Amino acid sequence: MTLYSVRHLAMLYTAEHKLGEAEQLHQRVLEGIERKFDPKHRLTLNIVSDLAFITYFSGSHIRHRRCSSELGSDLRRSSALTMNPP
Repeated sequence: MTLYSVRHLAMLYTAEHKLGEAEQLHQRVLEGIERKFDPKHRLTLNIVSDLAFITYFSGSHIRHRRCSSELGSDLRRSSALTMNPP
């Protein structure tokens, strides 16, 4: 199964409120994406955003605080670059 397919399956699990399964699949996708792309790549940040959303709503956000804080700082940097092009 491709990372693309795994991500869509994770999104389906999220919609069905199967957050434990969705979190595991998103983590699998994140690990694969980080091997292919830079950690600051837009696709990587999208996956981290998905994972942060799921971990927060599944109640496991306490053990994933690092994920959320990294996402926030990366998104702020990314937004600043987008809003203030060189």
